[in-house]
Amino acid sequence: EIMTLIRTRGSLYTEDEASEQADTNEPILRQSLFGKLTVIETFGHILRLTKPAWKEFAIALALSCGAALLYIAVIKRLLGVLWLLVAAILSICSCIKFNGALNKALLHGLNSMFLALLNMQLETFTPRLFPEFWARLTGDSRALAMALKDVNNVFVEFLTTIGAGIALLLQNQKGCYTPRVSDAVSAVLTCAVLMLVTSLVSSLALRMRSRTVRSLVGYTYFHAFSALSRYFEMKALPEEWGAATTAYAETQEVNLEERKKLAVLEEVLLLFLHYVEIACLALIIPVFIEGIKTGPTGTCSDPYAVEAVALPVGLGALRRLCTGILALAAGVGSLERFFLLGQTALRSVATRFDGITTLGGDFKEVSLEVPGAFTLAVGGSPQFGPFAHIPALTASGLGSLNVMAMPRGSGATAFGKVLLRMLPAPARVLLSGRHIEQYEAVMLTWAIHVIDHAPFPSSVATVPGQGKTLLEYVGLGISREIGKPVTECLDRAGIRGKVMNIPFGVESTAWATVLSEPERYQVQLAQALFRASLGATKILVAIDPLRGCNAGEDMQRTRAVWVQALAPLLDNVLVLVIDQSGDAQAWREAERAVRQRSGSP
Repeated sequence: EIMTLIRTRGSLYTEDEASEQADTNEPILRQSLFGKLTVIETFGHILRLTKPAWKEFAIALALSCGAALLYIAVIKRLLGVLWLLVAAILSICSCIKFNGALNKALLHGLNSMFLALLNMQLETFTPRLFPEFWARLTGDSRALAMALKDVNNVFVEFLTTIGAGIALLLQNQKGCYTPRVSDAVSAVLTCAVLMLVTSLVSSLALRMRSRTVRSLVGYTYFHAFSALSRYFEMKALPEEWGAATTAYAETQEVNLEERKKLAVLEEVLLLFLHYVEIACLALIIPVFIEGIKTGPTGTCSDPYAVEAVALPVGLGALRRLCTGILALAAGVGSLERFFLLGQTALRSVATRFDGITTLGGDFKEVSLEVPGAFTLAVGGSPQFGPFAHIPALTASGLGSLNVMAMPRGSGATAFGKVLLRMLPAPARVLLSGRHIEQYEAVMLTWAIHVIDHAPFPSSVATVPGQGKTLLEYVGLGISREIGKPVTECLDRAGIRGKVMNIPFGVESTAWATVLSEPERYQVQLAQALFRASLGATKILVAIDPLRGCNAGEDMQRTRAVWVQALAPLLDNVLVLVIDQSGDAQAWREAERAVRQRSGSP
């Protein structure tokens, strides 16, 4: 059904349907996946894309204009043929300048989209958007570059065509404009108008076909990504394997069929333009050659010679101009998807500077309190749930291990989101004496570190750190000269020996699937210790550190490792352990045991 809508409409949603829906009520903003832009909007976006490098583009166009003026002078015989070498040098300089400006504009555009992506609201980014952003930020950069080059080529060939036309108009053809020459020139002008009108009208059909192709490509991206992100599940379920194979084959078949139609239509139009140019040249050149031979000596030979050069040059430039228009129309689908996806990211961006930017007036004043237990809707219906049940927490501060008891499934992850202002809970949680919503959201992400077992629901990863080496994950991808050494953090977390014995050690990218759940959690603890060593972390929340541990000695040993690792942080970082094992008191006993061994009061 979806593919039928895309093939018949060119997109899944029409402009009217998309405009009827408020942007705030459309978090995925489907029109970014299968949407449309008008021609004016598309060129407006292109101009905005080129704005950061407009000076370089202007210089490139000025050089192209200089080259055009030189060859017009050569055609008019005002300058010698050797001046074409200077025109060629100007064109080469224009090409170099244009490509430099192109890189600058693309870098700015792609960086802006990536920054907008990272600033999107958490609930807005879904796994379905992942393949779209991936394709736009990587594969479609070449399509953007080709579109901008097509715009430049259209402009350059337009100048060439105008230059050839000026050379023709400046000729004094009085007495030389015989009826045969007049008819030939009229035929050429008619064919030129036909070429231009045909390319403009055909560009509308190509634009629609291009939009359909790009929408189908996006749908194919989604199918492929869905299959690859569930690879292990599919390998274990033959039914899933068969369904994914069938869906991909059907989608790709329709996609390739639409690509073929687009390619055939574009090739037919290009051949039409090519043969019209050949027909015009075959018609006009013999007429001028005959005119030069039979015309009055010294009167018509020069005008005929200029026209014999200017007309082929003008026709060739006009054909390339029309070809550029068709190429631009054929690539408009990629432009639309890039610009619409950028609009999606910008419309869904989270407010950054929206509150208090410091956590307390003094570092030692950091405290966390939940004055009373409350219930929070975390999805679905505010009336029917599901709900998170957050218990009360007395004012917690520095100097000791703080423990909150919560049953599993009661909403510990939701509480972590509340602390990061990723889930609203107005007037429910106090941070250093102020309601948490009074603080700036970005500041909270710097000051608060939450260790949780699973990624947030919008993450495409199945386990934390998936796809990154263990060294990159624990070290947060920053320079190794900053913060504590990663191996030291792994050692304090009690996981270094295990890590060094897996294939490739800290350089392993498969560590998240090799280690057990408690061991992966210890790796996350090592990451938290590394981040705390950078000095920005003021609150550390660990959710259910004992999940996956066997009851008895295994649980006691893991608890002791955690307390031992967290003990050095207690004087500088507020540490809160959310215990879901049913024995919160054991954490305090373990803390006392660690203090006794270290001789601390």
